[in-house]
Amino acid sequence: MSERAARELRDLPQQDAQRIVAAIEKLATWPEVRLDVAKLVGERPGAYRLRVGRYRCHLKVQWEVRRITVSSVSKRQRAYS
Repeated sequence: MSERAARELRDLPQQDAQRIVAAIEKLATWPEVRLDVAKLVGERPGAYRLRVGRYRCHLKVQWEVRRITVSSVSKRQRAYS
């Protein structure tokens, strides 16, 4: 998780932050487990988003080394601007 994403997560209400952390932990078994993850069109290669309620987590997926990095966490209205 990037420092930016960790800071954004700390600023969220505790209940929302707990739901997001639980979803992020499930990413360890993705794509075997069902999560609302979508590839971002027109972005750099490996750019995905994870939807958790009204929040969006931007992800960088490196398939070769099986690494997923959370780059940001924000409400949907601000996530794509």
